Amino acid sequence: MNRLRFFTPILIFFIYLMGYNVSDNVSEYKISTSEVIKYDEGLKGMIVPHHLLANDIIENMYYTASNDDVKTILLISPDHFPNERRFMFTSKVPWMTEFGKLFISDTVDDFNIPINDKEVQDEHGLYVHMPYIKKYFKNAKVIPIAISKETNITELNRIVDNISEDTFVIASVDFSHYLDLKTANDRDAYTRKLFDISPINFFNLNDEYFDSAPSLYLIFTWADKMGYKHSIYDNRNSFMYCGNPDYTTSYFIIGFK
Repeated sequence: MNRLRFFTPILIFFIYLMGYNVSDNVSEYKISTSEVIKYDEGLKGMIVPHHLLANDIIENMYYTASNDDVKTILLISPDHFPNERRFMFTSKVPWMTEFGKLFISDTVDDFNIPINDKEVQDEHGLYVHMPYIKKYFKNAKVIPIAISKETNITELNRIVDNISEDTFVIASVDFSHYLDLKTANDRDAYTRKLFDISPINFFNLNDEYFDSAPSLYLIFTWADKMGYKHSIYDNRNSFMYCGNPDYTTSYFIIGFK
């Protein structure tokens, strides 16, 4: 016990030197160092899963999009803690990752979104991406926003209008949920058609197709405003990883430029 009391101040001092403080969020996830694939060049935004079973294609997409010149990333995710009294929330607390500290952009204030540090820390649609962002966008700061299904189009359009031209946008979205493989593939085939028509149509579908219609609406509306086109680089199902065809989740990897 006396030894513990002796070494504790020393440990705290070294943690201080590394830039960590007790108010930081900490990412405990370790991402792979396996060989990665580059799908494309010059991306301005992307859609990636938050289901870490598909870690390989998540990392492929981050490697494809990696850019040390990007200064601000808007990361949007479904709100997995449904609350009919809110539209969205964010946080100003930085993240400690295995690749160093990831800071929150000062421009988070431009969006005028309520702060909820605890639920941002617990929102897996956000926190699974923090190590990837720090690894592949070394000089970027992040704006994390969880978006409720209760969010209305007026609020989403307000966010789109406040995205600066040099912001890289990431939508963290998983697609068909809880379905057998055949049904999931059918749902994905229908979802593909929606990518080419008005984003308003995302609101007509439920979790059998994707887990965040508001996130999809926001990124496709932003892309339309900026004149960006989308490309689908991969579409997989959890069956490919775990071999269970009866209860699946599907994934799309999509880039915008």
